[in-house]
Amino acid sequence: MKQLKYISILLVFALFNTSCDDKAQMDYIQKNDLKGTWKITEIGRVNAANGIDYEAFKPSANCGTSIDNIVFNEDLSFVQNTYGDVADTCEEKSFPGTYAQANHTLTLVQTDAQGNHYTTTALITKLEFTNLELNFTDATNTLVFIKFVKE
Repeated sequence: MKQLKYISILLVFALFNTSCDDKAQMDYIQKNDLKGTWKITEIGRVNAANGIDYEAFKPSANCGTSIDNIVFNEDLSFVQNTYGDVADTCEEKSFPGTYAQANHTLTLVQTDAQGNHYTTTALITKLEFTNLELNFTDATNTLVFIKFVKE
């Protein structure tokens, strides 16, 4: 009987004396939910009643189905693609940069041809597998809301 009691105590001690070192040694990889191509679907602005009025994003007349988008890459780089009408043709412009995400804050940094850096900080209000919603203050100090859908 003493042996059974001794073995039981050893088993309980061994059970509670296990180390978490295996978990501590694991390399945790943070999933990058932003990775991919996101097309703008709606743009919103605050109205007089402090609500948000959204308008469907309309592509430029000469650009067909080409929709402004942003492509987030795994290496934390991105490209912002815009399409606009220029002299009856569609002109595509691409603006590369880098990004960082910390909790609900998304920071975008772009550099122009002269080496000037431009930083935009946006609040991520929704991030799902195929839906992204951001808000930020633009250059005119206006709060802007943008909805995206993942391609």
